[in-house]
Amino acid sequence: MQDITERKRWEEEIRRHLEELQIEIDQSRRATEVEMITRSNYFQEIQEEISGFDLDQFWS
Repeated sequence: MQDITERKRWEEEIRRHLEELQIEIDQSRRATEVEMITRSNYFQEIQEEISGFDLDQFWS
């Protein structure tokens, strides 16, 4: 018989670290995608078009 408590603890710690890294990768990927979208000509055109609207008239 062998005590695997320590090994299981390490496995859980490694699993937790991998999950944290995946979250960081996902956040980084999203930030890159948002930057690409907001720099696109299409986004800039839409933003300019929206800036010309009086949004208060829609809520009245």
